[in-house]
Amino acid sequence: MTEAEASTLYQILKARGEEVHYIDRNSSVFKKGLTVTTFYLAKGLEFDQVFGVFQDAGKSDAESRQNISAQQEHYMNYICNR
Repeated sequence: MTEAEASTLYQILKARGEEVHYIDRNSSVFKKGLTVTTFYLAKGLEFDQVFGVFQDAGKSDAESRQNISAQQEHYMNYICNR
């Protein structure tokens, strides 16, 4: 997920009335609760639970999952479980 996609997801959740926080390159404070960010920016942070959003623009969930290589999936699982 790119920073632009993470920002869009954050805006959607916020518009639905969810209490959500967003971490971007300029963030200096980490707040507990639902946080939207990229894998890259989450590196080194600790979360109680992690939900990965993997979607290529214009493709269904099934098509997006097929495009993730075994190496990418291993890397994402490694990041989420550290």
